[in-house]
Amino acid sequence: MVERHKISEEELRELIGDPEEVYKGLREFQKSARKLSAQEKEIMELYPEQWIGFVRGRVEANAPTREAVLRELDAKGVDRADVILQFITRKPRIHIH
Repeated sequence: MVERHKISEEELRELIGDPEEVYKGLREFQKSARKLSAQEKEIMELYPEQWIGFVRGRVEANAPTREAVLRELDAKGVDRADVILQFITRKPRIHIH
């Protein structure tokens, strides 16, 4: 049998931070993801076969490699937790169910 450990609210706050801030961050990320989807065709035309770093509704960095995008974002001081990192391609995506 698995022993469960109850965690106090204080311990939880130490692990994840302020729940209100976590919720706010998730909502911002969700908004950004929706904007990325809405701009998909335009982004595909501008950045084919490129990695992009999408932050708060806009492309903040693009490069042929994921590592180069991350370096550019780091140089700009962008918090990686706010980034949607995606490879832009016209090739169909394969979804595994």
